[in-house]
Amino acid sequence: MSEEVEHMATVTRLHSGSISVELLPGQNCQGCGIAALCRPKGEKKMVLNLKVDGPSTFSVGERVRLIANERSTWRAIWVGLVLPCILMCAAVTGSLAAGIDQTLSAWGGVAVIAIYYVILYIFRKRLVDRLSWTIEKLDRR
Repeated sequence: MSEEVEHMATVTRLHSGSISVELLPGQNCQGCGIAALCRPKGEKKMVLNLKVDGPSTFSVGERVRLIANERSTWRAIWVGLVLPCILMCAAVTGSLAAGIDQTLSAWGGVAVIAIYYVILYIFRKRLVDRLSWTIEKLDRR
């Protein structure tokens, strides 16, 4: 069973050793653990800077398919879903073990999650850049 996530995109800029691509609107991000961080509040436009060996083989306006491999998908799920659950459970359990009231322990768990997601939001571009993408050309010119 393949856990790859695919997106269609358009090349917007060519750089030395990398290209910028804009994900096309209306992309389905189901299956991606950090979809809400990539496109907060349902933003339609998202630009990724991807490192490639031969940026000169691409041209501005060219349509490409981006494929995030299974490892990247699992990394996103770990960072976006599993790790926050572990942090919240640790915060609540640690607070209860320290003798803090249950209500305050629960609020502490919520605060830890809130802080975690704020940090994740701040570093979202770096996280997206760490994902491994395969780029396939769609248009033959």
